[in-house]
Amino acid sequence: MFGAQGFGKTSLAREWMLNYEAEAGRRAIRGLDPNGQFLEFKGMKWDPLADTEYPIDTATRFLRDTRADVKRGKFSGLLVFDDADFYWGPRANATWQQFFISFRHWRCDWFASARRPQEVPKISIASAKTLILFRVREPHGRKYLEQAADAPDLFDDVPTEPFKYLRYDMDTGEKTLGKTKKIEDSPRRRAAIRWPWSKSK
Repeated sequence: MFGAQGFGKTSLAREWMLNYEAEAGRRAIRGLDPNGQFLEFKGMKWDPLADTEYPIDTATRFLRDTRADVKRGKFSGLLVFDDADFYWGPRANATWQQFFISFRHWRCDWFASARRPQEVPKISIASAKTLILFRVREPHGRKYLEQAADAPDLFDDVPTEPFKYLRYDMDTGEKTLGKTKKIEDSPRRRAAIRWPWSKSK
């Protein structure tokens, strides 16, 4: 999922996560959340990423721990990598490359979101089943995505209005338009927020 800030990525992601949780339970979601957008979901990790000098090391450690839990039968669900351009970078290390190539064997679903396509590995785009495209402002980012997806006309039909997006099927090339809406903070989310600098317990 790609798009500029404020165009609906977080709202759509939360919509998906709430639906997934309703079907699979509260322990079925875990992931990386460097900006604390999904604190109401128990399995989302954010503070180690925010405090470390090398976020990719923390992200890689999280992935290895999750893989170990999958092998032990302790996790099977949805993996969420929010703001992936913060920690992935354009070149994936060996651990992440293996994940992008073989994630179908993990018995997990996954999705990632990013503002700047050029800061995520092309292998993550090429291995995706579906791309969700909100408005991407940077021409270099649009070109990078089109090359990685092998779709030179990818952005011809991407909406420019907030909360509207294009869904692109990587297998068939089919394009469909979608729309989400801003989800206001819920009591559950407000109760989950416990920032490190907050005095509340």
